[in-house]
Amino acid sequence: MPLLGRYRAMYSKLPMGSTAKAHEPTAIARMSRDHSGLRYGSRRARPIFPVGLQAPISNGRDCGTVPISSPLRRLPSGIWKNLLPDRFRKVTMSLEVRKPTTLAVPWAEAQQRAEAEIEPVFVPINPYADDRGWSLMNLLTGAMSERGQINFSTQYPGVVKAWHRHDKQTDFWTCVAGHLKAGIWRESDGVAWMCVFGARNPGVLIIPPPLWHGAATVGPESAGLLYYVTHAYDAEQPDEHRRPWDSVEGFPWATENG
Repeated sequence: MPLLGRYRAMYSKLPMGSTAKAHEPTAIARMSRDHSGLRYGSRRARPIFPVGLQAPISNGRDCGTVPISSPLRRLPSGIWKNLLPDRFRKVTMSLEVRKPTTLAVPWAEAQQRAEAEIEPVFVPINPYADDRGWSLMNLLTGAMSERGQINFSTQYPGVVKAWHRHDKQTDFWTCVAGHLKAGIWRESDGVAWMCVFGARNPGVLIIPPPLWHGAATVGPESAGLLYYVTHAYDAEQPDEHRRPWDSVEGFPWATENG
C-alpha cells in the first residue's frame, strides 16, 4: 500500500473520542511527502502514531528511528532535536565569554586552582633577554611528572583547531612563536573563556578537564604551541572527545573589527 494510503488507513481506524483533530489529515499528507520525517516547526505537523510505529527522526540528517510506545501520543516538536547525537547539534544558549584568571604563583599551585574551580588559569612568564636573544626559563617546575607528555605543534594562519576535551588530562599551553586565541567552554553552565597569548603576551594557559578547548591562529604568521599534558597519549584508550569547531554558537573565533 502506498505510504499516504497507509497513514490514511491508520487515521480512519482511530477510536471515537480520540484526540485526533480535523486538521490532522493535513499533517499525515505532509508526512507522506517527506517520508524521512516531518517539518516539525508548526503544530499542524504533529501526527498521532499508533502502537509499534517507528516515528521518523529528521533534522537534515538520517539519524534513524525511535519507537513510540503510547497508543496515541503527541510528540513535542523539540524531541527531534534532543534525540540527535551531540556532534550534530549546535549550542544555542547565550554565551558568556570571560578572560581566564591570571595568577603569578608556582605551577603546582596554579594547577590545583584550575582543577578545583574547573576553569582555566593563565600564569604569565617573564622572558630572560640579553644582547644574545631571549629564553623562557624553569617552565612547569613542580608540575610535570613521569606519566605526562610534552608536545609541540605548528598551526598555520587562518586555522581553527577545536573543540576537544579530556576526562583526566590537564593541559599546559604556551605559545612560543606567533600568537594564538585560545577558546575554553564549560558545558555545564555555558561559560566560556578567551585568551590571546604568545610572543607579545607570554605565559602558560592551564586547562583542566572536562573543559572543551581549542585555538585559532592570530595574525599572518604561523603559531608554535609547546604544551605539556599530565597523561601521556594512550592509543588504545584515548582520553579524547571531539565536537565541530563551530558547534559552540557565539564563540568569537573570528577577529572582531571596530
